[in-house]
Amino acid sequence: FSCGAFAAGTQHERPARKKARPLPHEDTAVPVIERGGQVLLVRRPIAARLGGMWAFPAAIRADGESIAAAAERAAREGLGIGIRAGAPVGVVEHTFTHVRATYHAVRCTLTAGDPRPLLYDEAAWVAWERVADYALPVAQRRIAALAAESTLFTPRA
Repeated sequence: FSCGAFAAGTQHERPARKKARPLPHEDTAVPVIERGGQVLLVRRPIAARLGGMWAFPAAIRADGESIAAAAERAAREGLGIGIRAGAPVGVVEHTFTHVRATYHAVRCTLTAGDPRPLLYDEAAWVAWERVADYALPVAQRRIAALAAESTLFTPRA
């Protein structure tokens, strides 16, 4: 053993490790919006969590709000566009140092407007085959992989 307290026989005098507090949890709606074989990505503000990285738009679900309603709110508030939430794409669980996040990816259809980055630094329509060229966080890459495996989107070569 390499424990000094154990070697000295004083381990019982040492305080037990405190149990970690449970992390808060966020349910996040992620609208995956496709148009003409391209998907809408946004660049997060520098001051935000994972700032400067690209991602799908997202909104933390409010109490009592459905995932579909949160997805539509994400598009409206973050990009000034109307969307219709459709079928679920999949769920990605991710743990940060300070929060556990459950991302609910939803296939969405653009119904009104052109994206304007209201809560983001930039918005771009990206060809599916180019998504891997963008700096996406791990959870967002997993969402992109779910979308790539899905039959809900334009087939890709």
